[in-house]
Amino acid sequence: MAIWQYLLIVVPENSIDDNYNIFENNETGFLPETNSYWENFDGSINSIISELNQILPKASWSDEIHLNWKGNGNNDEDNDAFICLTDDKSKIKEFQFRIDLRKASNITNILQSILELCKRHNLVLIDLKGKILKPELKDISESIRTSNASSFVTDPMQFFENLSNQSKIETSKNTSKIYPFEKLEIIKSLVRISSWFLILILFFAMIITLLSDAFGSYFINYFVVFLSIFILLINASTLLVISILYKSKKEKVFYNIKKEFILFLVSIASLMLLSGVIHFKI
Repeated sequence: MAIWQYLLIVVPENSIDDNYNIFENNETGFLPETNSYWENFDGSINSIISELNQILPKASWSDEIHLNWKGNGNNDEDNDAFICLTDDKSKIKEFQFRIDLRKASNITNILQSILELCKRHNLVLIDLKGKILKPELKDISESIRTSNASSFVTDPMQFFENLSNQSKIETSKNTSKIYPFEKLEIIKSLVRISSWFLILILFFAMIITLLSDAFGSYFINYFVVFLSIFILLINASTLLVISILYKSKKEKVFYNIKKEFILFLVSIASLMLLSGVIHFKI
C-alpha cells in the first residue's frame, strides 16, 4: 500500500451495526479479518467479480482464491482491489480496495464505479478509523479529506513533518494512536525514499568517477560505498522484519513489499556497477 492510496474495507450491509468498531479488538499491525461478516452473504459473488473486471485490470499475480486488480501506477492510477475467497470459492473472506488520490479521475471514475457496485450488492464501507460509510461519494468525502493519503498528496513535506502528530490526522475511533497498519506503510514509504536516494547518489558517483582521475574520486567513492552499505543493511533488516510480519498473518509477502524489494535490488545493482566503474578506472 502506497502512502497516496486511500483504503476502504467492504462488508455486507446487514452484517454489522452502526455501533460496532471493526478495529476495537485488533492489536496487530494488519487489517482486521472480515470473513465472519461475509458468512451470511447470499449475493452473487460472480457478479461482483465480473463487475470489478470492468472497472480495473486483473493483476498478473491473481489466482482463483486471491483475486487482485491493479491500475497503472506509472500513470498516477495506482488503484487496486482485492477479494479473498474460501477454499471452495463459495464465500468471500475479504474485500477491500484502494484509490490513488493523486489524480482526480481516480475518484470520479474508479471510486464512483466501485461505489455503484457496492450499492447494487447491498455492501457498505469501513475506513481506517473504523467508521461505517454508505457507498455514496458525499458520505465518504470527509473520510477522504482527513486521511493520511489526502494529507500526503496535498502537502508531502508537511505530512512528514507532522508524523509525530499523526494521531490528529488518522486516528482510530476510540484511541489517539495511529492504526499500526499505517505505521507499517509509512516505514515502507521511507524504505522506498531511501532506496531512490541511494540510487541517485550512486549514479552521480559513477559520473564523477568516469570524469575525474582515480585519486581525485577515491575519497568520494570511499564515502559513497560506506553510506551505501549502511543504507542497504538498514533497508534489508527492515524488509526482513516486514516480511516476517506479513508471513505471520499468512499474507502474500512479495505482493506487499514488491516495490520496496525491487528498489532494494536496483540499489545493490547500482553499487555493483559503481564498483565495476572504480575497478575500470584503476
